Amino acid sequence: MYTTTVKVRKNDDSYMKKLLGLLVLWMTFFFISLYLFIKGILIFFFVGLIVFFMIIPIAIYLKKSRPSVAEMFEEKTLTFDAVNGELFKGNMKLSVGRYRGEDRIFLENTYWAKAPRYGGSYMVVNFMGKVEEPYLREFEDFLMKNGIQINDLGENK
Repeated sequence: MYTTTVKVRKNDDSYMKKLLGLLVLWMTFFFISLYLFIKGILIFFFVGLIVFFMIIPIAIYLKKSRPSVAEMFEEKTLTFDAVNGELFKGNMKLSVGRYRGEDRIFLENTYWAKAPRYGGSYMVVNFMGKVEEPYLREFEDFLMKNGIQINDLGENK
């Protein structure tokens, strides 16, 4: 067992709530415009213009309100177990990786799921975190001592 401080990705969906709210507002105006067009009422031109130009301030607002990468992570103290050369957090198996030339180690538990209805696939993220200085060297020693391999994630672009 090893305990260290890890920057863990927050499950904060306030940005998605803003996005969903603005999308519902835009779609409401769109369907009102469509209804007016079908009924043949000429005011639909004005409502259609409003709908068309409404997307610009929505896009600007969403870009400015998006949280930065630093705000997406919070520091937590976690305990890890090493079993047969694999890293576990509780009963969750974690993959360990590092980009070349970076002073941090990424920990994640992800898998690809298949959408049952349409056949597409999407990534499910159960856990995502990173170990940075000043905890990095001791964590690397723990990994090496227990035979856990650090995967090379390539170049960070």
